[in-house]
This record gives sequence, C-alpha cells and structure tokens, in this order.
Amino acid sequence: MKSTGFAGRLVALGAGVAMAATAVTGLLAAPAAAANTEAAAASKPKVWATKPTASPRNFSGQCPVEITFSAKISVRLKGVTKVQYRWLHGDGSKSKIKTLRLKGNGVKRVTVKEKATFSEDLKGWQALQILKPQKVTTAKRHFTVSCQEPTRIRIPKKPKYVKAHVNVKPSHYYGFCTPGSRIVAEGTIRVSRPTWVKYRWIHNGRVVDYGRTKVWDSKRVHYSFTPRESHRGWVELDILSPRYGADDRDFYRVTCKTHHAPIKASARVDAPHPYKGFCPVGRTFTAAVSVNQGGGHVKYRWAGPGYRGPVQSLYFPRHGVLTERVSHTVQVNESGKVVRWIEILGPNSATSNHAAAWVKCVGPDSQKDPKQETPKEKTPKQEAPKEEAPQEESLDAEATSA
Repeated sequence: MKSTGFAGRLVALGAGVAMAATAVTGLLAAPAAAANTEAAAASKPKVWATKPTASPRNFSGQCPVEITFSAKISVRLKGVTKVQYRWLHGDGSKSKIKTLRLKGNGVKRVTVKEKATFSEDLKGWQALQILKPQKVTTAKRHFTVSCQEPTRIRIPKKPKYVKAHVNVKPSHYYGFCTPGSRIVAEGTIRVSRPTWVKYRWIHNGRVVDYGRTKVWDSKRVHYSFTPRESHRGWVELDILSPRYGADDRDFYRVTCKTHHAPIKASARVDAPHPYKGFCPVGRTFTAAVSVNQGGGHVKYRWAGPGYRGPVQSLYFPRHGVLTERVSHTVQVNESGKVVRWIEILGPNSATSNHAAAWVKCVGPDSQKDPKQETPKEKTPKQEAPKEEAPQEESLDAEATSA
C-alpha cells in the first residue's frame, strides 16, 4: 500500500513537473508569437482610396440614364500584391468582389469604375470598400436622378419647292460712280408652304451677306452696292436651307461717267468788206464758235435787226478741236448797213459782237465809159416839175445760211 502510495506520489510529482515545463514553454512562446504578428502586419502593403465621383451627379431629364461611378485606389507595393474590392450601394446591396493584381515597388494608383442604369427618380449613394490587403471603406458619394417626360418635337413637313429669283436694277448703270450711287439687287423667294429659309448673297463670287426669314408664300429680300468703276458683273441669291432650294443669278453692267466742268461757248463775228457795185448782192458774214472743253453740243443762231435765223447745232468731241467756223450770207438789194451777230442758246446763253457790212448799190448807167457817150443837141432848159422827196427805203435782205 505504501509502495503504491509512494508510486502515486511520484507520478503526481512527474505530472507537476511536466505542467511546470509546459507553462514555462508557453511563457517563452508568447513573446515570439507577438513578434511574428507584428512582423506580418508590418509586411502588409498600405492601401487607401479616394471618395467616389458620380457622372452625372444630379441628373434631370429623360430616363433611363446611365451614371458612372469612379474612385482611385493607391497601394504602396513591395513586389506582387492582390487588391480585392467591391462597391457598396445605398439600397444595401453590394457588387461582386473584384481582384486587381499589382506588382512593383513604391506607390501605384489605379482607377476603378462601375456603371449603373436608373429608370426612375432616386436619391442614393455609393461607396468603395477595399477588402485586401487591408479593409478600407471610402466616404459615401450621394447622387440624385430626376426623370422628365420626353419633349415632343413637331417636325414640320417639307415644302415641295423653294425658288429664288433675282433682278438687278438697273441692269446697265450709266452715271457718276460716287458713294451716293446705288445698284439694287431685288430677290424674290417663293415656297409651296410656309417655311423658314436661310439664304446668302454672292456678288461676283464673293459672299457679301447672309439672311434667315420666314416665308409664307413669297417674300422679297434686297442687296445693294455702290459702283466704283466701270465693269460687268453678276449677283446671285443662294438658298442654303432647305438644301433643295433653287438659286438664281442676274447680270449687270456699269459705265462710270467722269466729272467735267460745264461747257461754255462763245462766238465772234467778222463782217465782209464794204461793197460798192451792182445790187442785189450776197454778203457773207463769218464767225468763230469756241468752247472751253469738248464733249457736248452747242446750239446757236444768227440774228440781226428784225431777223432771227433758225437754230443750228455744233458738236465738239471730247478730245477734238475747241473752235469751229461758221458762215451766214445776206442777200442785199439796196445800199445801206447790214448788221449781224450770233446768239448762243446752249449749253449756256451768250451773244457775240455786232458786225456791220456797208453796201453801196450803183446803177448800170454809172458804169458806162464816158468816151463812148454820143453828144446830144442842146435844148432849151425847161424847169422840171417839183417832185416829192422819195422816202428812204428800208433795207431788203434775205438771209441764207452757209
């Protein structure tokens, strides 16, 4: 019994020693395990992420609409690292877990996205949750969706035709090319039904004006310009919209006049030499009609006491002579003085000098040779009856134009 008891005490003592050894071993192993845990934690790469963005964030319009959420994940790497993440939704649902495999050293950034489609009004949020290598959850990004009824757009029916017509007035311009001078292109646009028409004006190949107008049946549009030099050209009315519109073009001509001082005319009359002899006789007056510059007509007539001749005309070319000579013949039947002058009637009014020609008519008896006369018998001198003194006859002259 004693041996049995002693043996029992030995067994108990051995068990106690074993327990003590185990306790000592546990005490020694605990610091080592803690050190291993800290080393493992230190060896894990650090990870963080930005707050997600929503595009569009506040939507208002026709649904359904697709919204894109995105966030940036940053990882400090030492070798190869796997990153696991998922999206958290405002309705409590979660997306599938996705894995990224990154390798390298240093900080690496990657952008992750998720697209969601919404068909009704909603106020929600979305966040990104990283599961590995560390568990990180970003802040929530709130967004709204406001669905609107689609706007009905009424598309007007196309007109069957759109036509343009152009008329340049005047088609041939002749005058002074000054800033006050204008040439007008009148355009008419015709449509089969009311429509908006876009058009443009083209002048000699250069676009000079644009326009847009509502045409119900027909409408007139205008373009004008100042002629600067003599030339030929064209103006076109080009229909831009509707595209099937018919264009039109008209041609014109410009002849510019140059400015000149007004033409002034004058005249000087020369009388024929005095005449003594048989009558009737024709006496011719000559005159020089002069202008200050060419390029026009001069109207004039011969005149005298109690006489006005027919109106006559002289033309002086622009680059021709400035003096023309004219003549006028007067048929004289008796002795006396014949006076003539020229009256300028256009383009100005003027009167020349008065020229006088003297005529002395001698009868046929005064022209006989005295040697050929036969002597006459002397007869008693008789007193001739007294006669009344003849009245002075007026000069009878007929004028003819040379």
